[in-house]
Amino acid sequence: MKKYLWLVVSLFSLLLYPAMASGHATVISSNPSPNEAMDTLPEKISIQFSENIQPAFHSLEVFSQDGDKIHTQDSTISQQSEKVLEAKWKGAIDEGIYYIKWRVVSSDGHPIEGTIPFQFGDSAGLSDQKIPR
Repeated sequence: MKKYLWLVVSLFSLLLYPAMASGHATVISSNPSPNEAMDTLPEKISIQFSENIQPAFHSLEVFSQDGDKIHTQDSTISQQSEKVLEAKWKGAIDEGIYYIKWRVVSSDGHPIEGTIPFQFGDSAGLSDQKIPR
């Protein structure tokens, strides 16, 4: 009976371990949201993660569909939450399709990155566009 109990406990531990080890930060929400079409820009770009992000080694950049960099202030960790990366706009932008490219280091030390497309104004839909890498 003890052999079977040990086997059950061992199998259960093996099944739990990968779930506990894969705790990289993930995006919970963003403003603008992925594929959002908006008529008014938010005051600042913000991305909320599932866990704290390290205060060093983060970036947030915005690019037009043509690959031109849109000027924003440097990205910062929010004073309200260490799970939020944000950047303010520098000036106005034209109508069009844009991509937010972000990179952070999660609290477990692993770098993660991603791209969030959004549309400002009445431009063509996002579905036909390629996301720059």
